[in-house]
Amino acid sequence: MGWKKLSISFKTALINSAVVLALLVFVAGFIITKQGSLVEFILTQYQGMIQQTIENQAERDTRSLKERHAINTKICSGMSGYFVYNFDTDGLQQNLQSLLALPDITAIQINDAEGKPFSALWKNGGQIQKGNAVAEDIAKWQAVLDSMKADGSYDAIVKKYM
Repeated sequence: MGWKKLSISFKTALINSAVVLALLVFVAGFIITKQGSLVEFILTQYQGMIQQTIENQAERDTRSLKERHAINTKICSGMSGYFVYNFDTDGLQQNLQSLLALPDITAIQINDAEGKPFSALWKNGGQIQKGNAVAEDIAKWQAVLDSMKADGSYDAIVKKYM
């Protein structure tokens, strides 16, 4: 059977079917491409939103940590003034020992008016250690802590100068 022997309606239906099929393939490809772009856009927006939420939470946590340290420093100052004035290192250490139960305080060092260490408490392997100055293994990180304190990211050793 040749092309000339087919009816005009069959030929028209065949051509129309081919055109519809071509358009369907084109539209399907277009939709899939746009759908992929839409999914990528939604994921990018979601990641940006999550990142912003994390940054906001970190900012709130940092602010809260600074506020807690300010309060703890005031408590240390108020509690230590009497003991420094009376040169009572044992009483001072006993009173300040409860502050080391807070998880974000690693050490407390009290200095006299001349800046010399008067008394210190620090955590070492879960145990609270006492001395006149913070232990060498904690004090060696002081430069790192000072740089972190300068940019406001963290204040791990609370020092109160009397």
